[in-house]
Amino acid sequence: MAQFYASCHAQKRFVQDIRQQDLIDFVGFLRATGVGDRTISNRVGEVITFLRASGVKDVKLKVRYTEKVVEAYSEDEIRALFGACDAEERLTFAFFLGTGCRDREVMFACYANINYIDNFYIVRAR
Repeated sequence: MAQFYASCHAQKRFVQDIRQQDLIDFVGFLRATGVGDRTISNRVGEVITFLRASGVKDVKLKVRYTEKVVEAYSEDEIRALFGACDAEERLTFAFFLGTGCRDREVMFACYANINYIDNFYIVRAR
């Protein structure tokens, strides 16, 4: 919501003053900051949800994005990867594989986020 507010240049004081053009401007604002289409779609959806909850029903905007198709590595490819790794790389890739974390989640992983009793890892915002 802070990004949406910033995109309005603080000109909108009441939610009832928000129009579809404000959402279109918000999309342009997000694109200018380098945000991807999927994230833009999510953020616009969040604003629309807020507006509807606030009684503004006539503001709509659909942001299209292309869903990425992700292919899983085969067992042979994983074996080859682990076979080419040194000990530290093997540990890093095992963490990726075992947790399903993304690059930045692994980058900021901390021992404090590991629950050793119940055997799970908690992803926290950094």
